[in-house]
Amino acid sequence: MASEYDKIETFKDLYISVKAHGMQTNIDAVCRAQDIIGHSTEADLLDILEKDRMNFYLIIGTCWDRERVFDFWNKHSNPDRKRMNEAIKENGNLHAELKKEQDSKKIFERSAETWKEEFKKANAAKAEAEKELAAAREEIQRLKAMCFDLMTKTA
Repeated sequence: MASEYDKIETFKDLYISVKAHGMQTNIDAVCRAQDIIGHSTEADLLDILEKDRMNFYLIIGTCWDRERVFDFWNKHSNPDRKRMNEAIKENGNLHAELKKEQDSKKIFERSAETWKEEFKKANAAKAEAEKELAAAREEIQRLKAMCFDLMTKTA
């Protein structure tokens, strides 16, 4: 079955037809409108959007699913889009900063583990040195006692 939109090639012409005669809702007309929109550039869509938001959203609302219309609205018509884009950008920056901090934390943790192992080794060496020192002091005491004994026997 033929559609009124079969002879229409551009989104601008579709817009003019819809504005003059209303949006056709039979399946052939909607499919042809989808085809016209699908072959239009974003610049063509935005040109009509700037001129007449109501009819623009009537056309794409008939041809697209709600999620796609809502995404397009958020990207191009939402009055808060500038703040939204800034928030998205800031979110990305914060995620990058968080990743950098997490990487830094991992490096710090590895460094801390290394230092912890070095500290354990140093403590073990200190304990060994203290044992040797205690043994050396005992040996010195023993030698002093022997020396004293020798001095007192010869006197």
